[in-house]
Amino acid sequence: MFRPIVCSLVLLVVICAGIDAPALEPIPDQLVVLTFDDSVASHHAVVRPILKRYGFGATFFITEGFSFRMNKQDYMTWEQIKELHEDGFEIGNHTRDHMSVTTRTLGQLREQVKAINARCAEHGIPKPVSFGYPGNAITPEAIPILKDLGIRLARRGGAPEHPYEWGRGFAYEPGADHPLLIPSAGDARPDWTLDDFKRAVSEARAGRIAVLQFHGVPDREHPWVHTRPERFEEFMGYLHTNSFKVIALRDLARYVDPEQVPENPLAIVEKREGNLAGALEHAQKAATLNPTEPRNFTTIGEIYEAQSEFSKAVEAYSTALTLEPNEAIESKLDDLRARAAFAAMPQEYRSIETSPTVTRATSRLTSRGGSTSPGMGGRVQATRSRSSVGS
Repeated sequence: MFRPIVCSLVLLVVICAGIDAPALEPIPDQLVVLTFDDSVASHHAVVRPILKRYGFGATFFITEGFSFRMNKQDYMTWEQIKELHEDGFEIGNHTRDHMSVTTRTLGQLREQVKAINARCAEHGIPKPVSFGYPGNAITPEAIPILKDLGIRLARRGGAPEHPYEWGRGFAYEPGADHPLLIPSAGDARPDWTLDDFKRAVSEARAGRIAVLQFHGVPDREHPWVHTRPERFEEFMGYLHTNSFKVIALRDLARYVDPEQVPENPLAIVEKREGNLAGALEHAQKAATLNPTEPRNFTTIGEIYEAQSEFSKAVEAYSTALTLEPNEAIESKLDDLRARAAFAAMPQEYRSIETSPTVTRATSRLTSRGGSTSPGMGGRVQATRSRSSVGS
C-alpha cells in the first residue's frame, strides 16, 4: 500500500525539480565576458560610463590589496563599488589582500575570500559567486575550497598554456574547462592594438566563450597591465559595432551548468599545450622535407608567435620572406622585431610609454641597431612571475 505512495512522491519531486531548473540557453557565437581586476578607480570613472552607454554587462573583481585603503586617487571607495552593483554590474571576489592562490597559501584562502564577502555585506552587496585568481596563479587544490565558499565560477589567466607576459589565452570551452578554472582569452596589455583584441574575441564561436581580463583604464600603480582609455573605447566600440553579446561572469549560468565538471580539471590545459607542441613539430618536419616552400616557415612563425616566442617567430617569417615576397609578412615583421627587442631588454628599463626609463631604453636599442614602435614601452616587467602583484 505504501509503495505506490512513495513512488508517486519520488516522481513528484523529480518533476518539480525539472520544473524549477531552467533550461540552459544555447551558447551563441560572439559571446564575450568582461572582467576587471583590482578595484582600480578608473573602473568607476572611465569604464563604468562606457559600459553603460553600450549596455554591456561586466564583473568587477574586488580586493583591498595594494594601497586600496589609503590611496583613493588610484582605487575605488566602497561607495563607488556599491554604485557599480546598483548599476547592475557583478561584484566578484579577488581576495582581501590580492593573495596569490598557491599550495603554500591555501590555508589562508577561506579567510581571504570571507573578508571580501563581509565587506560586500556591510555595503548591501550580495555575496560574490564569482572569483578571480589574483596574479593569475592557480592550483587545482583551491577548487573544493572555492566551491565550499559558494563560488560558482572562477576566472584564471591565459597561463600555463600561454606565457603570462603577453596576455594571450584560450576561449572557455564548457565541459572541457572546469567552471572554477575558466581561462582568459585575452589579458589586456598596454601595447595591445585592435588586432590583439580582435584575436581574443574571435575565439567566441562554436560553443566557446571569450572571457576577457582588464585592469585599470588607466592603471597608474600597475602600468604593465594598463589600458589607455581611448584604446578601451575602441575595443568596446568594436564589440558594439559587430553585435557581440557582452555579459558578466555570473551570467554564464544561463548557458553553462557550473555543476558539470571534467574529471581532470587540468586535462584540457595539457591537451592545449600538447597541441601547440605537436603543431610545431609537424611544421618543422614539413619545412625540413620541403625547405623551399614559404608556407611551411609561415606556419612555424605563426606557432611561435602564438607562444610569444617573438625572436623565433621573426626568424621563421624572415625565412618565408626570402623565399617569396609578401607584404603582410613584411608588415608583421616590424611589430614582431619590436616585441622581440623589448623582450630582450633588461627589466630595469621597462616601463609605460611616458616613463623616462623607456626613453633611455629606446635610445639604447636604437644605438644598438634595434627597433622600437609606439606602445612597445608598455611591456613592463614582462619577466615577472604569474603570481606577482598587479594582476
